[in-house]
Amino acid sequence: MTALLHKPSHKALKLLGKGGKKLIAAVPFVGAVIGHASAAEAAMSGDIKGAALDEFGNVPVAGNLLDAARGGMDIGEALDVWLGISDVAAGHGDKVRENAKSIGFSEDTAFYIGAGGAALSAVTVAPRIAFENTVKEWWGGRK
Repeated sequence: MTALLHKPSHKALKLLGKGGKKLIAAVPFVGAVIGHASAAEAAMSGDIKGAALDEFGNVPVAGNLLDAARGGMDIGEALDVWLGISDVAAGHGDKVRENAKSIGFSEDTAFYIGAGGAALSAVTVAPRIAFENTVKEWWGGRK
């Protein structure tokens, strides 16, 4: 269990915190206080776009949806940093590209086909495979 507590990087934990704050900001009324505080923090650090998005989060319904989406994106990025989902997806994309070249597609066309394969993998099988690989590392490579 201690391996689980030490495995996430600082960046992954920071992204999880940001995502959690944004998801809480999606809750009506509670989100208004958090949204204003987050907007002020973003503005003071020079992140004008972030401040504007945080303030837009105070618009009823549309703002809640925006906050939830931004929170989900941060949590997804944290999981990618922690588990290496994009690395698994890129490996799948490379294999798809190689297969496309082997059946006669040009280098450019094979590149785009491989990119599509990587994108499809990133939202389907790569998260599961990356999680399984991480769990295997925790247990010292045992299945």
